[in-house]
Amino acid sequence: MKRFARLCLLLGFAFSVSTAWATDLSAPIRAIKAIAKDGHGNTAASAAVRQIEKADPADLTVILAAMDDANLIALNWLRSAYETVATRKGATLPQAALLGFLNEKQHLPQARRLAYDTLKSIDPGIEERLIPTMLDDPSGE
Repeated sequence: MKRFARLCLLLGFAFSVSTAWATDLSAPIRAIKAIAKDGHGNTAASAAVRQIEKADPADLTVILAAMDDANLIALNWLRSAYETVATRKGATLPQAALLGFLNEKQHLPQARRLAYDTLKSIDPGIEERLIPTMLDDPSGE
């Protein structure tokens, strides 16, 4: 995938960098989303969370998007994994991707709030710039 992205860049084709470098988290996300209220799937989810916690910060929006249709238990596991990746010492956070996610109003309000809070941690002045543009935002968050 990385070679393909480099080739596209060399040839002048548009290619999403976040897609090129992102890790495939679909299997661990599925495992977390499969956890039931009675705890069934807990063992698989525990292993999956550890795998997601090792993800590159470029994958933060993938984790956020996974929250859109997650049940409450899976949502908590995904939030924990997100926070682990986002607060990893020395991590370079994907500010543009997080801002793009925040602006996509169809996403779960709690996931958008995480993106917003992360953006504030990167750029404390962003709040003054964003709030005026979000006055009609449908999210209560």
